[in-house]
Amino acid sequence: DYNEQDKTWEDKIYGDIFISYPYIFGFGFGGALLVGFVYTFLLRIPGVLALIVWGLLFAIFFFFLALGAFCYDLGVKWGEDDDRDANQANGMKYRRRAELGETKSVWADFCRAGMLASPSFLCCKIELERTSSAQ
Repeated sequence: DYNEQDKTWEDKIYGDIFISYPYIFGFGFGGALLVGFVYTFLLRIPGVLALIVWGLLFAIFFFFLALGAFCYDLGVKWGEDDDRDANQANGMKYRRRAELGETKSVWADFCRAGMLASPSFLCCKIELERTSSAQ
């Protein structure tokens, strides 16, 4: 019987893909088309374009900020845990520093974009001009 035979992991992967291909194509193509049409419709509404763009940018910023906080919290927990050694805990804390560095980079990109797109970022423009003239 086919189901009782030992199968390699490649056979299992191919079998799973073959069984689930209607869902893959249905959600992959159909869901993407639906989301794309809704997104395009929303962009045509006056004032929503800026809201969506800046909302996505701030979501990216807060994602990196939350990821940095998560890495720090996990590093502290790993430092107190007997199952993890100090190198793993310190590695996670260094990862936090990388994420916070990425957060600073994203914020600087926001400020540069704000200089061109929105007067509400005038404070960032002044700050960037001051720091760039100091260099």
